[in-house]
Amino acid sequence: MLTDQGRALLADARAVAGDVDLLKARAKNLAGGLEPELSVAVDVMFPDATFTHAVAAFQKEFPATLLRFVVESSAVIEPCSTGAAPSRRGSWALIPPQLTHEVLLSVRVYMVVSPKHPLASRRGRIPTRVLAEHVKISAY
Repeated sequence: MLTDQGRALLADARAVAGDVDLLKARAKNLAGGLEPELSVAVDVMFPDATFTHAVAAFQKEFPATLLRFVVESSAVIEPCSTGAAPSRRGSWALIPPQLTHEVLLSVRVYMVVSPKHPLASRRGRIPTRVLAEHVKISAY
């Protein structure tokens, strides 16, 4: 039977053993060429559930790799361009030619107008040329 002091030391010993295992895994990963840290810029439009699932899967596969996140709106291109975060593009930004990109998913965005706006009387899909004739304000 452990004493109170023994239980306190056991908890510390388990924490140290876990840290040693993490250190060994990190050393093995570094020796194998894996990065010690991954910085990811995430657009605010990226769905939370998908992001959370991806982070959990990454941590399971690479537990010793530190993840850093920057959550941005369309400004997500800047951290990628400077090398601070090799990841995905912003929802509205144009992709500079020096960045490699891959579409991960699409997000449906609905445009809304006041019932008094001229576009409110239109039915169905509104052609891009018609939308271009009106001022658009994004708030998110």
